Parts: sequence; structure tokens; C-alpha cells
Amino acid sequence: MESFSIKDLAKIIERDAKDATYKFALLRGTIEVIQEHGHYKEVSEKGVTFPLGLLVLKWVEYYYPILSYPAFIPQKHGDSSSRTIAFRPEFEKMIALYPSTRYADQLFYDLKRGIREEHKLMAVRQLFSMLKDIIVRQPMHFIGSAINRGGEIYTYNRDARWPSRMTHIDLELIIQSLGTFTIPVDFCHVLDNVGSFLTGTQSIIFKWAEFTSHLSRESAINTSDMISLLKSDFNERDILQARNFYSDLLKVEPLSCVWTGRMIRKDLHIDHMVPFVAYRNNDLWNLLPALGTVNIKKSDRIPSSELLSTGGIRERIIGYWENLFARFADQFRSEIQVSLLGRHPFSMRSWQNDSYENLKGLCNHLIADRGFEPFTI
Repeated sequence: MESFSIKDLAKIIERDAKDATYKFALLRGTIEVIQEHGHYKEVSEKGVTFPLGLLVLKWVEYYYPILSYPAFIPQKHGDSSSRTIAFRPEFEKMIALYPSTRYADQLFYDLKRGIREEHKLMAVRQLFSMLKDIIVRQPMHFIGSAINRGGEIYTYNRDARWPSRMTHIDLELIIQSLGTFTIPVDFCHVLDNVGSFLTGTQSIIFKWAEFTSHLSRESAINTSDMISLLKSDFNERDILQARNFYSDLLKVEPLSCVWTGRMIRKDLHIDHMVPFVAYRNNDLWNLLPALGTVNIKKSDRIPSSELLSTGGIRERIIGYWENLFARFADQFRSEIQVSLLGRHPFSMRSWQNDSYENLKGLCNHLIADRGFEPFTI
């Protein structure tokens, strides 16, 4: 295949035939998988391979607030309550299981811990299997028509396999069971380097929202409403969980600021160690106690390699991780596995060192490759 350029990507976004929002979801999901889950990446002569389950999880995140919206929001030409996108009925069954929220927060919360209730387990499996099939058969199969490469950019490796007997379902099982997809190395490189610009309001998200607003004249949802839905973050539950955990510890004894080591007595902030603006992650390992003055100073900067190599900081981070693991074992292990360890198995002997080295690699990537400002004390 010929090399892939930024101009090719621009043509796909602007000119590829679009009957539905699927191509927007595919490109946005691929960008975020590349930028957030490099630890799952495998490079070979065929290209760059990622678990397809990561992409399916992104689609659940994107479409949940749209399909749970009180008014009907079409996602394809001719979309209506009587003749709609293929996965809407299965998605609505999932939404009905979580009536207290319009976002995927409760579902992801359950998946981090493992879902064992039979009715929920079957609903998740059916929805995720359907999404996988639709992604493979539709946007992956057709994307690239504007540059005469329709169906040539994405390759599904036909390696999905659910366990024959399922007693639970969680994030790891989804990632392991839905197979893999492969994209060209130069396509991956382009998305990695310009993806942050493309997912801004002037490109994929904006175009998706604009496209939907044109389809929604009867329900009168405008572009800004759709951008609000597509950019929503389901982070309050996890941040509250971390805040309650550290607040309870603080009632017993002072905490140490993760970055300075100074005692926290009242000025407790929960710091996204890797800022949310750079890495959309609210896992417990990424939420650590800091002095408010230090957290404000750090802002959206990324911990530098030199900072993370400091012995005291390393000890404090791993110490807090061990406390979290002791309190929230299943959740913490699942989050560390998916967000930091990737294909490297969780080991009781070495998870601390393995995770910390991958944390340093993630921060180095965000600074060196994506241009974020480093944070030093």
C-alpha cells in the first residue's frame, strides 16, 4: 500500500461518503486507542495491531449519551424510531439496566469490578458482540473511498473468541475476547501525531455534531448540543471514590503530598497524576493526594522523567498504589492492567515496578511526542 499522508486523512474526513456517524466514531476511537493504549500496540510487517475491544469500548462511551438522550437523535440518513441503526435496540436494553444515569459511568464502573449478574452479563455480551460486528462490516470495510482505498486501511484479523463458559465479564475479558485489528504503520503515525487536533471541535467531533444537527431538524438539537453530548466526561464517581478514600485516611493521620512529601492536613486536593486533558483517565492509580497549592501549580503539566525518577516520589506513588490495591483489589488490578500493563500480565511480584516503568513511558510519550509541558518541582 502507498504511504498515508495527512492530506489523505483530511480527504477521508471531508469527502468520504457518509450514510451514518460510524466513520466519525471509527476515526475518533482509533485516535484515542493509539494515544491512550500504546502499551497494547504490536508492530509487525503487516502493520500496527490493537485489540478491537478497545475500540468497542470507545463506541460504548460515545454513543451512550446520544442514545440515552430524552429526544430521539438520528445517527444515519433515514434514522427513525421504527427504522434505526442496527445496534440501537441492543443499546437501549443496556441503557434500561442503568436508569439513574445518561452516561456510561455506571456500566464502566461495573465492568471494572466484573459483572456477574446473568441478565447484565448477557446484555453486555450481546451489545459488545454486535458493535464489534458492525464496526468490522461497515466503517472498517468502507472507510477510505475518498482516496480510492475503500476497505484497505483497516484489517480485522478474525480472531475474536469469547470463552465457552462465562461466569463474569469485565474490561480485560472484553479486550481479550473481541479480537484484533491492524492498520498501516504510516496511518497509525499520522493519527498519533495529528489526532489531538482532529478530535477538537473543528474536526471529527465538530463534523459529527454538525452532521447530526442536520439530521435532527424535527427534534431541533443543534451542533453545540451535540458537541456537549459527545465531549461529556463520566468522571465524578471515580474522583469521589478517591476523595472519600483519602479523606478517611486523613482522619487517622496526615497524608504526604505525592509530589513534595509535605504533610497534608487540611488542603487536600485529588490530583490527576497524568492530567485528564492529556489522558482521559480517572482510574484510582491516577488519582493521588496532593497539596492544593502544588496541584494548582502543576495544572495540566506532565510529570517529567527526572521527577518520576526521584526516589521519594517513586516510593510515595507506589505506596499509595499499594494502599489502593489493599482496599479496592479487583478494581485496582483491572484498572492497572488495562491502563498501564496492557499485554504484560499482572504479577504479584512485580506489578509495582512494571506499572511504574510504563507510567514513566506514558509520561515521556506525552511530553516528547505530543508536546505537553513537563512538570518539575
